[in-house]
Parts: sequence; structure tokens; C-alpha cells
Amino acid sequence: MNRTLAKKITAEVDSRFGNFIRKRINPGVLERDANGTCIPEDIFAEACRLGMTPYPVTQELGGGGADQLSWGMMLDRVGYLCQDLSFPFVISLRGSVMRMIYKSKRQDLIERYLKPMIAGKRSPAFAYTDGADPFSFNTCVRETQGGYILSGKKLFTTGGYNADTFMTYARHKTDSFDDLKVFLVEKEFPGVEIVPLPMAGWRAAGISTVHFHDVFLPHDSVMVAADGLSHVQEFLNARRSILVSPVLGRMEAILEDCVKSLSHSIRYNRPLTAMQSVQAEIGKMYKLLETSRSIVYQSLEAEAAGQVDPLWEPITSLAKSYATDSAIELVLIAQRLLGGAGQLKTNHYERYLRDFCGLIPGGGAQGTLDVDLGVAIISKYDM
Repeated sequence: MNRTLAKKITAEVDSRFGNFIRKRINPGVLERDANGTCIPEDIFAEACRLGMTPYPVTQELGGGGADQLSWGMMLDRVGYLCQDLSFPFVISLRGSVMRMIYKSKRQDLIERYLKPMIAGKRSPAFAYTDGADPFSFNTCVRETQGGYILSGKKLFTTGGYNADTFMTYARHKTDSFDDLKVFLVEKEFPGVEIVPLPMAGWRAAGISTVHFHDVFLPHDSVMVAADGLSHVQEFLNARRSILVSPVLGRMEAILEDCVKSLSHSIRYNRPLTAMQSVQAEIGKMYKLLETSRSIVYQSLEAEAAGQVDPLWEPITSLAKSYATDSAIELVLIAQRLLGGAGQLKTNHYERYLRDFCGLIPGGGAQGTLDVDLGVAIISKYDM
């Protein structure tokens, strides 16, 4: 791990974004969670103006120009400072969509969508999950005069409640071919309906189902005309290590809070942290944190250096899978050590557990990633 770079980015995040996180995001976190209330869009707009959301977008358009490693390190520190993980979850997703629009090299899409997104005047979301494999998608388009008709629904769209632009994957089936296309669908298009979902975790992330009731899409809304499957594979492959980067920072904050609390709990005339059984559990938590960080940073560094397969790379899947399992285990250890205090809503641990469990299906389900990794290793060694 590049410790010099990590230290530099930590100082930058604290200086540029620290007060914003402490004053604008952390207050009200328990109320938002209890009510299932989405983080207000004006907060996300301010995050754009501060340079947080467009941190990975090219500087020539007003972004931060960060590579994958620097972006992940930034999100790691944001996760440490931010008590509501829904916030870095959404801004990282928006940054990922912005990157894909830029990679399209479509000047019309850059002018119409990307530049306003960077300025906080448009809000993107990723509309993919359909409840089926890509070539059994129920979300379909059919050609019509001047464009396409889009029908179907996307089940779990993170940030969908506040979004106004959806990077949407739809099946296009004709007599001669069956393919995925990618469209930029605007909330204002007639027939778009957004229904918020009551989630166990990530309750402030605005996760919603987006319905498309025979939505007319003009030809210029097509972002990718063919092989949308490769497009989404590239998106998700780069997304996995970024998805769990804020989790690393929150794991560190949980460990720190747990140690401080235990050090003030006195049993048999000495603090709990003086007991070897407690010390061993704290050691396990530290191993979970730093091993996860090492794997995630290895993935980020390889991605930044262009040393990964853009469509599917074992290290990115391993990073997401391992960090998710480790975060869940870490917070469970904290709850066991803290006893009743670990169950109090005001101490946040049960909410973090719900959020971490919400990562299980995200960016590729844990079980699916394990299968993919197993297939890759068998292919490598079973000559």
C-alpha cells in the first residue's frame, strides 16, 4: 500500500470535506434510518460542488481527475468520517456512472448529461437489476418511429428516488438477434415511475424500483447500441472495489469506538481492554480490517495501473467478497464485546450490521462471486 499517498488523501479529505460531513450528513442519521428517509438531494448537489462526487472524473470537465486507487482511498476516509454509509454509497455510484458517460466519448451525452452531473444539476443512477439474467430480462425495448419504446422495471436502483437520469439496460430482441442496449432515460419522460423500497439496510440511499410504462426513447438517448453485456461487466468489475472502499473506513471507526468504550468499562477493578480474551477479539477485528484494506487496495492499485481484465478480474471480486464478509464479522464481534451497549440504536452498531449485510447482493452476490472465483481457479490449475 502506498502509505504516502494514503496519508496525503486523508489530509485532503479532512480539510476539504470534513466539516461538510460532520455538519450536513452526520446530524439526523438516526432519524433518516428510522423513517427510511433519503438523504436530501441538496446535500448531494453540494457534494458535487465541493468536488466529492466528481472526484474520479477528468479534470478537463471540472472533476478531480483521480485514478481508481486515489478514488478508493478518498472513499475510505469518507467512510471513516461519515456515520451514514448511504452517502458514500450513492456518491460513489454516481461517480461510476459519470465515468461511463465520459468513456462513451459521445460529446452530445457529455454536454447534455455529464457536465450538469458534475455541477450537481443532474443526478444519475444505475438501472440494471431485473430479477433475471441479461438474456431473460423483462425490461425490453422495441423499435418505433423516431426511437424505441421501453417497457419493464428495474427492481433495486440505488439512489433512484432522487435520480433524474437512469443508465438503463434493456433487452432488444428481433428475429435476427438478441442483445442488450444501454439508454440514458430521464425521469421526466412520460411513463417513468419511481417507487421507493423499504429496505433493511441503506435506508437513506433512496433504493427504489423504477417502472417503465411504454416510455418513448428518442434515438439520441441510446448510450450503447450493442453488447450492453460487456458494458455492464466493465461497469461492475470496476465498481466492486470502489463499492467496499467506504466500508473500510467505517470498519476502522467501529474498531476505534469499540476500543474506547471497552477501555472505560471496568470489571474486577480493571478495564476490559486489560483482559486477554478481549485483547484477542480486538486483534481479530484489526486483522479483518487490515486484511480487507490490503486486498481492496491491491485491487485498486492494479486497476489504476491498467493491469486487470476490464470485463472480469478475480482480485476485484475477491476484494468485494472478502471485505463484505469481514465487515459483517467485525461488527458482530464489536456487539458481542460491548454487550447491551452494542445493541443500542444510538451506538449505531445494529445499523452498520444491516448496511453491511446489504452488501451481500450488491455488485455481484457473494455466492455468485465465490462460484466465479472457483471457476477461475479451477481453470487456472486444472490443466
